[in-house]
Amino acid sequence: MSEEEVAAVLAAAGASSRLTLDQELAEPIDPAEVLAATHWGALEHAYGPADDVPEMLTGLTHVDEGVRSRALSDVHHVVHHQNTLYTATAPAALYVAERGAGLRPETQSRGGSRGPLHPP
Repeated sequence: MSEEEVAAVLAAAGASSRLTLDQELAEPIDPAEVLAATHWGALEHAYGPADDVPEMLTGLTHVDEGVRSRALSDVHHVVHHQNTLYTATAPAALYVAERGAGLRPETQSRGGSRGPLHPP
C-alpha cells in the first residue's frame, strides 16, 4: 500500500489524529488505543464488516495456547485472505506491530523463560 492508501485506510477507520502515518513512525502507539480509536464496523475484511477483528486481535495474547492459535489463524484469514489487503488490514497490522515480540512464538531460552506465547 502506498502512504496515501495507508492514510486513507486510517481515515476510513476513524482513527484519531494521533494515529496518523507520521505519528506511527515517530512514536509508539498504545495497541489498546488502536483497538479503541478504530471504527472497526466501518471497515471491511475478507468476509464483510470488520467489527469482529478486535476480539480476534486480543485473542493473540490469551493465556490459552489454543485460543492464541485460533486467533492467529482467524486474523490471518480475514485481514490478509489470499494476500489481499482490506481496509481492516492496516489497523490490524498496527496492533500486531505494536505488540511486537509478544505475538511471536518463541522457543525455550537458556534462562528457562519461554516467550509470551508459551507461558511457564
